[in-house]
Amino acid sequence: MMKSSEEIVWEEKEERELGERILKLQDTQIGALLGLAVGFKPDVIENVVAEIREHGLLSGHLPILVEEAHSKEELLWWVNYFESQK
Repeated sequence: MMKSSEEIVWEEKEERELGERILKLQDTQIGALLGLAVGFKPDVIENVVAEIREHGLLSGHLPILVEEAHSKEELLWWVNYFESQK
């Protein structure tokens, strides 16, 4: 996983709503977000998606996805894009 230079700061409500939106995506879409928006290595994505599915909003990896994305704009663009592809 590549760490961005700075964590993104979200309002609590905004972060929760984004987490809920991400949880509605397909597993493959969440995996793609992990790779595209944060830089997770392909060999760990399947396990990370499984952990996110198992623990939902209490997942340890969901905050990493939301707070350590390359940028708010990029993460939101990808989430919007994946939501439009359902």
